[in-house]
Amino acid sequence: MRELTSLQGAGRCAGAFLTLLAACSGGGDGGSGPPPPPAVTVARAPVSGNAQLGTVGQALANPIRVLVTRDGIPEVGTTVTWSASGTGASVAPPSGVTDAAGLAATTWTLPQAAGTRTATAAVAGAGGSPVSFSATALPGAATQLALRSGNAQSGEVSTMLPIPLEVRAADQFGNGVAGVVITWQATSGGGSMAPTTSTTS
Repeated sequence: MRELTSLQGAGRCAGAFLTLLAACSGGGDGGSGPPPPPAVTVARAPVSGNAQLGTVGQALANPIRVLVTRDGIPEVGTTVTWSASGTGASVAPPSGVTDAAGLAATTWTLPQAAGTRTATAAVAGAGGSPVSFSATALPGAATQLALRSGNAQSGEVSTMLPIPLEVRAADQFGNGVAGVVITWQATSGGGSMAPTTSTTS
């Protein structure tokens, strides 16, 4: 009888030990939670140069800037790699290191095509990388005028031609330019133009 009681007591102690071991092993949730975020992060600087307007093929008036931090403190000496998309686009310098304030900057030259354009800044292994910048590239001054429609028509004398004459003003890269005043004139054979001036759309 004493032997049976001893065995029962030993079983209870073993069960308590297993329960304690399971509790110490973290239960059955299968993990210890999400990993902590990267210590180094990169973001647009407070004065970043984002959302500027500029002329195609020209450098933006203000540089674009990023701020690199480690646990919220400016990180010195981190390499930032810059890139820009579009024919004729460039960044200078294409890479650089952050200064004592954690800042790095580059000058962005816009591509030849008008429209909304993008550039990026990347830091290897950093949270928030790559950082995107946007700019609006506007056409340059009109340097060319091309015939669009209405050429080589025929009609009866003293009647209006059925198709209006149409031309297109463009900059050196072929982007259409708005606001250019066009003067119309019949140069031979008589006739008249109406209106005699118009403005490109």
